[in-house]
Amino acid sequence: MYLSCNISSKLAFCFIYLAFWKIKFSFLIENFDTQLEV
Repeated sequence: MYLSCNISSKLAFCFIYLAFWKIKFSFLIENFDTQLEV
């Protein structure tokens, strides 16, 4: 039971971590596109 809980918490952490980087990169790309237009 502890093992499965530990694995699920790690999966949740990885999911949040990937979502954070996805948002961060999309934000950077949007800023980069606007800078190119100017």
